[in-house]
Amino acid sequence: VFFGLRSGFAVASAFTEATLVQALARRKRGAESWVLLCLLATSSAMFVASTTFLPGTFSMYLFTLAAAGVLSGRTGLVIASCASSVILGWSVTAIAALPYAIWVLCSGKFTQSFNIAMAWGFGLLLSTFAFDSFFYGKRALSLYSFLSYNVFGSGDSALYGVEGPSYYFKNGAINLNLLLPLSLAAPLLMAFREMYARAGHESSGLGRLFIACAPQWVWLAAITALPHKEERFMYVVYPQVLMAAAFAIVQISAGLASILGKRRAGGARKVLIGAAVVCTALFSAGRIGALLWNYSSNMRIYFELHSAVAHDHRQPRSGECVVCLGSEWYEFPSRFLVPEQCDVRFVKSGFDGLLPARFGASTTEAAPWLNDRNEGRAEMFMDERFCDFFIAKKFDENMVEITKGRKKWKALKELHYVQSSASKAPYRWLYIPFLSAKNLVYNQMVLYSAS
Repeated sequence: VFFGLRSGFAVASAFTEATLVQALARRKRGAESWVLLCLLATSSAMFVASTTFLPGTFSMYLFTLAAAGVLSGRTGLVIASCASSVILGWSVTAIAALPYAIWVLCSGKFTQSFNIAMAWGFGLLLSTFAFDSFFYGKRALSLYSFLSYNVFGSGDSALYGVEGPSYYFKNGAINLNLLLPLSLAAPLLMAFREMYARAGHESSGLGRLFIACAPQWVWLAAITALPHKEERFMYVVYPQVLMAAAFAIVQISAGLASILGKRRAGGARKVLIGAAVVCTALFSAGRIGALLWNYSSNMRIYFELHSAVAHDHRQPRSGECVVCLGSEWYEFPSRFLVPEQCDVRFVKSGFDGLLPARFGASTTEAAPWLNDRNEGRAEMFMDERFCDFFIAKKFDENMVEITKGRKKWKALKELHYVQSSASKAPYRWLYIPFLSAKNLVYNQMVLYSAS
């Protein structure tokens, strides 16, 4: 199921990306469309974001379609995509949709656009109300719940961590490498291109491209202003970042090539564009390599769990085995990777906030200790004496009392996991052949079995 879902997400992402590339090509932006295609295919940011099971990824698909709608002049597609993102996906993406909303209002099709917006909005609200009410067993609307807590209520995202204003720029340097600064330079390059075209009494045709790229700049400013920041917040506008970067690459390459004169400019431009694409692809390959070789053991350890459960001849309590997690609970990839006969529980560790909880007999029954203040409860935890398997990092001061405590544990499998805090940059976030291994400090992700 886990990999089936991810495969489905990959197909959906590929479809929306192809739609965007095709729309850009039809705007007589052949060079930019080819560069965009290469960036989408090789970007480490898209490698991660395109297949995650998150609202930001769902909104990314829809904003990609909306950008294609702007480029092709299809206001209906823009309205439907943005409305679906806000109502079905992540309501705060209404901020990123502002440039598209302004474009729709200025398109000269106000009555038609208003009717489409009302029809889509009413239809989506009605369907999500019916869906939420059925599964929660009471009248419910997830959009209202989100807004009442995060916007109009007492919700405080700072409870879940605070980062400085440079967070997204540092994160962008890792996942987007050269593409983030290029995308930030794109508005200035567009302005120069527009002035040059007007000086020659020509049309640059950049209006729709600017609007199509604009959500990234609005969204980046908005999420940077928030105290709580996460990498996944940027997923929404990754395709727009890459599209703006593609424009910047083409324009900078053309400008540099023109120095060589008209006879050599064409060939030099192609070489410079190719060099830029290859350079960003190599950085992205290094980042993907680091994710796969340095940080994938938190997922691979669950493949070992399947083998361990299959060969465990003890009779678990109530016919069910218990897999316990400690301070590394946030590394848990998915319940889909755990054997069906096993239950996942948490033991007391250094973390004292709220932890995920299972539904009861159905989705209408929520754990009674869940709260909106990120406060932990004793009911969240299980005594490690009742655990059959335990997954934790080998060198973890929060876990010493458990792995060496009242119950004897046997290490079944140990997998390398990079200790980021003790490893050097850039090796911890970028895989460099022959050098990374020499400059990294490894911990171990360990699968323990009760002996």
